[in-house]
Amino acid sequence: MDKTLEQALVGLAGNPSAPLDVLMRLVPVPVAAKVMAWRQRVMPDALAERLLDTGDSTVALALDDAYGRVSDAVLRMIAEHRNPEVRDARRRYIERMLDGSAHMSVDELLQVAGWTRAAGSAGSAASAALTDAAKDARLAELARSPDPRLRHAVGRSWAGMPEDVRRALSTDPDPDVRASVAGYPHGRAPDDLHERLLADPATRGAVLSYAVLTPEIAAECMAVDDEEVRAELALNPTLPAAMRDELARDPSELVRAWVIVRQDVTDDERERLYRRLQAEAEEQGPFRGASTALSMLIQIRIDWLRALPVPERLHYLHSPIPAFRIELARCDDLPPEAFDVLDRDEDAGVRLMATFRPDTPGAVLERMLLEHGENERYRPLLVEHPNFPSEALVRLSTDPDPQRRRYTLGSPALPDPIVSELTRDPDVRVRCTAAGHPNLLPADAERLLDDDDPTVVKAAAAAPALPTEAMTRLLDRAGC
Repeated sequence: MDKTLEQALVGLAGNPSAPLDVLMRLVPVPVAAKVMAWRQRVMPDALAERLLDTGDSTVALALDDAYGRVSDAVLRMIAEHRNPEVRDARRRYIERMLDGSAHMSVDELLQVAGWTRAAGSAGSAASAALTDAAKDARLAELARSPDPRLRHAVGRSWAGMPEDVRRALSTDPDPDVRASVAGYPHGRAPDDLHERLLADPATRGAVLSYAVLTPEIAAECMAVDDEEVRAELALNPTLPAAMRDELARDPSELVRAWVIVRQDVTDDERERLYRRLQAEAEEQGPFRGASTALSMLIQIRIDWLRALPVPERLHYLHSPIPAFRIELARCDDLPPEAFDVLDRDEDAGVRLMATFRPDTPGAVLERMLLEHGENERYRPLLVEHPNFPSEALVRLSTDPDPQRRRYTLGSPALPDPIVSELTRDPDVRVRCTAAGHPNLLPADAERLLDDDDPTVVKAAAAAPALPTEAMTRLLDRAGC
């Protein structure tokens, strides 16, 4: 089987509109079987049973992870399967996660809870139907497990754990368990725990940026030969002024960067520290201490700034430090004239952050796209904004730059005729993106199955608009 045909079958295996008879014919194709097991949103029992009969442990792992996609009957098939590679695939996977201290989902923890309650039972089937209260009870049981790996996994993954469970784990004999509940994803620790958490080296780093400091702890952290510890200390609002000033002279660029965003630093001192970092970054070059610190600085959240009344916040509208202007751009309660300033900011990161407000003018969105393109790490995309002008999409769809033509396909509102035209684009990336657009026409999806590029063919085969008859012909051609 050639590569293009194989890619077509892979795409078809993930097509949410593929009927059962089409999917059943794909089972003998190993790569397609794996795709179906992981991606199909609905998994009929007959298809699941046929997939399990392949004996592929990866397929079994995918199905056993399919909360809400497979029935209890399928989960029992896995638990009772004659092949131990199938039967134990999920258990082995989770054991590896526990051994490696990997982050686990709450559903995975509930599956472990099902196993610990009834060895050999279908833990997934038991946990999928649990009420929220029953799930919490199961997780609380795991938090009391004699196995520190389980207690650690619960601490890392159960973001909504009750306070009494968090308090119990914060005194756990295992330092990794204590650390798992001290900070993210659990939010600020209760005030009465601060002193103990600060005194514990395993938990100190998680609370160091906000817990009330004792003179002893502050002095101890100042002397630590770890810039990350001193950087967290630099953020603490209870840090004595003398220590703050000492950290402003710290040899670490990261520590000094964090001093910049303290509320009790004067504008002049803040600007002096920032200019020094800029000069060091220019001298050191990219990817060194100063440039890295500057990159991290624009990502930090300045909570105290957002908490200020609007008139006081506007004092920072013209700050020479982009991090402060980016924080302002995150606010949705600034007056229109403030956003006018932010929309014209010299820093592209500030302008981009300002576009996420609900009333961003269409002209601003279009200008941002033309000047800087889309940053697909940030959602929603510029073209997904409800105010992005429809006439701009029409213009961009015929732009000489293929990247701009591709950007238009990020809009779910792009009219069918334009999508259809872009399926004939000379640029492969444009055609491939067009094949995945929700407004793709059935005739275009079928035509793209004959494209010269395998990535386009794969995308077309995965398109929900692809007619069933075309799916069948594709299987006939592959001999499935």
